[in-house]
Amino acid sequence: MFLRDLYRHSRLLFLLFAGFLFSFIFLNIKWGIVATPVYQYGMFSKPFYLSDTFDVFEFYIEDEQIFLNDLHFTERDLLLVSLERFKRVKEGNRQVFETISRFIPLPVSTKNIPGTDQFNEWYRNKARHAFERDTRHLNVYSVKQTGNITLTDKRKQIFPVAE
Repeated sequence: MFLRDLYRHSRLLFLLFAGFLFSFIFLNIKWGIVATPVYQYGMFSKPFYLSDTFDVFEFYIEDEQIFLNDLHFTERDLLLVSLERFKRVKEGNRQVFETISRFIPLPVSTKNIPGTDQFNEWYRNKARHAFERDTRHLNVYSVKQTGNITLTDKRKQIFPVAE
């Protein structure tokens, strides 16, 4: 056994190693597996409870629901993440335009922030490539879901992105 051999070799090293092990175990018990030098669960995740509400995207082409299960994960991530990021960036841009327009008169309306039409066209092309179908009638909805229950009354259309 390693500890027995270490004790026979050097009692000082054994005490240092044993102290490290006990402090490691103590921190795990005290802080709930977040302060360890080896396994930092709390740094990268949190408990997922079935009562948590989260958004699920539903894709429809010509009123037929399309599931993303058959897509490669890079294509699926591109379709899902780019929608979220564009929505976030557009909201941030709107806030910047509104803040600046209080002090400086801008020729551009805050409701017509450039880039929406270009994004819609770019996204349709990416979806056409991913689904290998015509995507002229592509609609994406954000639906609230709690556990396994989909809250259809909380459905909101997020693509095509409106001005």
